[in-house]
Amino acid sequence: MKLQVQECGSHRDEDMIEYLDWLLPNANSPQESVVLILDWFVAHRTDAVCELVRRKGHVLLFHGGGCTPFTQVNDTHLHALVQHTLV
Repeated sequence: MKLQVQECGSHRDEDMIEYLDWLLPNANSPQESVVLILDWFVAHRTDAVCELVRRKGHVLLFHGGGCTPFTQVNDTHLHALVQHTLV
């Protein structure tokens, strides 16, 4: 597990670089490569983030704003169950 915090809430490109460097293994062949999909947040789209992902041998794709409800698993039911259990 990796925990990162920022003084003003949103993460920065330096946080993304540190996290992705920790998370992504080096892909030594196309079979080891993964497709990483990030949203259109500015810290995800920096040249440094893109270079890191490519240097490690992976493919980076972006999905634009407004499509998160259609591309992300809807976990509202899970939240309701967890909240009910905690309450």
